[in-house]
Amino acid sequence: MTRDTPVDGALAAVNGWLRDAEPELFPFDAALRAIQTTGKHFLPGSLSAVLDRARVVCPDGAAVLRAFLDCALDKKDGRYGYRSYLCLPLLEDLVRPPRPRIAVTELVGLLVADALRYELAADRDGPATLPEERPDAAVRHKRLRYGLRLLNGYAPAGTEDLDVDRLSHADGPDVPELEKALESLAPSVDPVVAQRIELSMQPVYVLHDEYLFLRVLQSYETVFTALVSGTREARDLLRRGHPEGAVAALTGAAEQLDRASLLFSLLATMSIGAFRRFREYTEGSSAIQSEQYKRFECLCGSPREDRRLSPAFDSVPSVAEQAAADPDSITLAYLSARESRACTPRQWAALDAALARLEHSHQHWKATHHSLAARMIGDAPGSGYTVGVPYLDDCLGNRLFWRLGEQYLPMSKEPGQP
Repeated sequence: MTRDTPVDGALAAVNGWLRDAEPELFPFDAALRAIQTTGKHFLPGSLSAVLDRARVVCPDGAAVLRAFLDCALDKKDGRYGYRSYLCLPLLEDLVRPPRPRIAVTELVGLLVADALRYELAADRDGPATLPEERPDAAVRHKRLRYGLRLLNGYAPAGTEDLDVDRLSHADGPDVPELEKALESLAPSVDPVVAQRIELSMQPVYVLHDEYLFLRVLQSYETVFTALVSGTREARDLLRRGHPEGAVAALTGAAEQLDRASLLFSLLATMSIGAFRRFREYTEGSSAIQSEQYKRFECLCGSPREDRRLSPAFDSVPSVAEQAAADPDSITLAYLSARESRACTPRQWAALDAALARLEHSHQHWKATHHSLAARMIGDAPGSGYTVGVPYLDDCLGNRLFWRLGEQYLPMSKEPGQP
């Protein structure tokens, strides 16, 4: 007697759904289990075909189902890229202004908590992925500790009494207590948030560490969304003659970037071998394609010409057009305020300090990213069609506020500037 596979179950469930095609009754669980069992790169043609038929009959108003199917079928469609790999169409609306469904810090906390629950489930249930690629107990313990430390800054509302600091410094993981703690971080209150987080886990392969990789990159994209919001607020406040408010917004953006740097510690627990193995199937998807990160850059100031003409902006054409048009940025607002003498000496000192802090936080973030990428990638080319680490070497010289570096912010000078 043969046993049905997850793919068989998904085929039967989706074919059955097609008879009535009610969006709210779509068998997400069966389809997602099949995707996670095979990996998107190896999704069988029969399942791709039936999911494509479901997409054809999907009504325009079924946004979640449409986004799920578009992400699942990105390789079949020839649209595979960073956004679809991270399933950003399922996540970004949750934190998008002006009416976010959840705070950025809460969404990052939920994504990290989900990654930690996956580690605990693997310990409890045994390997669901290739067993030879699972991290050993010592690495999993380190991963849990680093993740819990992250949650000190990202725990969702209502979990203020969660003693993650004590749990993260324990000599060994108390699994029942950890499970209880992480369960309290589950997005159970809002079913929309819970569903979108669950559906956003669509790996390309079947290695254990890709789960962590995806959740960390999704967390960073969430943080970049917050940086865009914070720097836009700072620019607008400075334009309206409220330097104190601009300082507060800039300080908040720097704090977001500093806190997010802890995600690199979690990511550094990945196996280099596992990373390089599943990376074979991520060609065409790279963080170089992050639109939100480039928007953050442009809101700080128009990038230098060599940066605008680099692969970074070639990969995001819509943002490249904005960058070429000398966008309305913090830099321009600052220079305008200087020209009109809009601030007192004390206000200028506070504003310059806040800009310098954000510049420093960004440089530290880039240096940490470069160090981790050099260890993980080695001399391999980048998955976004760049030369890899040498491209990141060049990026270390970029400054957010380079136009202010000579006269107002000395630390914003790029290497080689007088």
